[in-house]
Amino acid sequence: MITKPVLFITIATILFLSGCAPKQSFDLKMTIEPLSGIYTEKIFNFGETGNIITKRLINLGIDSENIDLRTFTDKMILTVVKIDTAKTEIIEKLITIPGKIEFWETYENSEILPFLLQANIRLGEMKVNVANVIEEKTKETITVDTSLKEKSEITDLINADTTGDASAKEYKINNPLFAILIPRVDANSQPLPSCLIGLVALKDTAKVNRYLGMKELKYIFPRDLRFYWSHSPYKYDETQTLFELHAIKATSLLGNAPLSGDVIVSAKAITSKNGPDVRLDLSMNHEGAMKWGNITKENINRCIAVVIDGYVRSYPRVMNEITSGNTEITGNFSLAEARYLSAILSSGSEIPPFKLQVTGKQVLQHK
Repeated sequence: MITKPVLFITIATILFLSGCAPKQSFDLKMTIEPLSGIYTEKIFNFGETGNIITKRLINLGIDSENIDLRTFTDKMILTVVKIDTAKTEIIEKLITIPGKIEFWETYENSEILPFLLQANIRLGEMKVNVANVIEEKTKETITVDTSLKEKSEITDLINADTTGDASAKEYKINNPLFAILIPRVDANSQPLPSCLIGLVALKDTAKVNRYLGMKELKYIFPRDLRFYWSHSPYKYDETQTLFELHAIKATSLLGNAPLSGDVIVSAKAITSKNGPDVRLDLSMNHEGAMKWGNITKENINRCIAVVIDGYVRSYPRVMNEITSGNTEITGNFSLAEARYLSAILSSGSEIPPFKLQVTGKQVLQHK
């Protein structure tokens, strides 16, 4: 007769201890202003910006009654009450990151490598790197040879003897582009299949941009070719200093992406059951599903680049036509990043008309 009451009390005690354990919540107060140097009264639209921020916060899972966003002539004050610490860590990024997503067609590495070879030769003929090499202090005399022939193979460039100081400097002069851009080829110097066309150290990305943007090279590359960098370092690089350069194909008349975030109706962060992989699961409206179906149908066995805020986050190879309008994106996301991106993307294609920064932040335990 005693067993049942004891069992009941034990279960009740467990439920009380687990269910009624106090969960800490916090109040977050932020001062939000335009990014330094871009403020002008004419372009500053707090009403539109405030609506976008509020929508994103709600999509993050914050109740609207817990959000207080007040606007002034030069700033906004945001107060969010009763939130957990996990959300305080990502709200700032949710506010300051535009979250513009685009889906682009791409060129294959094998299609672009011959153009890179031509560009490298032309830059060598122009002696664009001579001044930089001369600045490298050395007592040795450098013999400059600009007789690189157009028929030079990528194999010759990769296997060039640059062990000596003079040889290395000569190589930099004759091969300005390939001195800083590592082409994506295999052990037999054959192009690797991908829209990834090269790896570049972070410190050299600006120089590569300058080289590839020179008017003297415009005639070499296809007119619809665009170069985009990866968001994160190349994941197989142990030093994590090399960034990816991708070949994007702008096929529309206006040069816009064939598909963008305005077709996304919902997005959520999902994790793999078998590992730490984090992905974005996207659902598109009917128009988006139709466009996505056509894009994937026309690009079977080619890569589609997923670009977020101007940087390539993923470039999956299309294996078959996708007609459902649902797709998953992998992009080396952290869980926090995937969560705030999903909140942004679920808010539609609207992005703030100017960049924002958080200039003050207070996190206090909710009373």
